[in-house]
Order: sequence, then C-alpha cells, then structure tokens
Amino acid sequence: ARASALAPMIEVRVEEAAAAATLTPDVVEALESGGFFRMGLPRGLGGYEVDPVTQMRVMETLAYSDGSTAWAVAIGNSSSFFAWLDQSVALDILDGRPCRPVSAVFAPTARAVQVDDGYRVSGRWNWASGSPHATLFILGFAIGGDESLQRWGVFAANEVEVQSNWSGAVGL
Repeated sequence: ARASALAPMIEVRVEEAAAAATLTPDVVEALESGGFFRMGLPRGLGGYEVDPVTQMRVMETLAYSDGSTAWAVAIGNSSSFFAWLDQSVALDILDGRPCRPVSAVFAPTARAVQVDDGYRVSGRWNWASGSPHATLFILGFAIGGDESLQRWGVFAANEVEVQSNWSGAVGL
C-alpha cells in the first residue's frame, strides 16, 4: 500500500530523475520516511526484517511507476548485510537512523593496507547504484596485493567521493 501511494509522486519525477541520473531528493525522502530502505534490516537494528518475497512485491509495485526507483530501493536495502555484524557495532554504524539508504559494491576492486586500528582503503569501485543519495556504503577491498584476502568495509558517505561519470547509463 505504501508503494502504491507513492506512485503519483514517483511518476511526476521520472523525467527529472532520468536527466539527473539519480532519484530526486523528495522521492528519496519519501522512500526513507516510508521505511523502504529498512525492509531488509533486522528488527533488532530498527528494521522491518521483511521476507524476500514481500520485498520483491514492494519493488515490483514501485517498478510499475519507475524501474529505476525500484532498483534504487533494492540496492538501498544493502543494510540487510548488517545482520552479520556484531549488533552493537551495527547500531553504532546506523547512528539512530535505521531508515538510511545504503549502497554496496562487493567486488574487491580497491586495495587496503593494514594499520594499527584496521585498514586504510583506497581505490575505485564501479558504479554503486543509489550512490548519490546513499548515506553509507558497503565496499569490497583486497588486503595488499593478495586477491584471496578480501573484506567488506562500511564507509560514511563523507568518506567516499562519488564521481558523476555515469551519465547515459540505462536504468540507474
């Protein structure tokens, strides 16, 4: 019902979003306040822990208005991977905002070196859907030059630079 209720707003913004290659801020806010980015997040972290079939139905409903919006919601639920973290760490990362959109690129295209308190990561990732409005990123990296030592890190949006080099991409 929430997805259907957003249809008129999404449909009005489709062309503007396509021209900007990202969802419009008002649509992102409506999705966030409507709880769409917390569908896969565990209940203990403030999420809805929605089963995968229901998530697909919600995204299908959104896709009737705009496929890119549905895709952004699917990727924006990358916070579901926080279920694998120590829950106190995950709560700290979410910082009281379980509804935040989280983008992810799991491919370990960046490199990291070990430092005293963790890893220093640098590199580039290919397009991360929803990155212009993501507040957190889950990004893959390899430690040193060893492709067999791979990790994922969670980064705040202010710790990454999103380069707008995807204009003309279809469906993003």
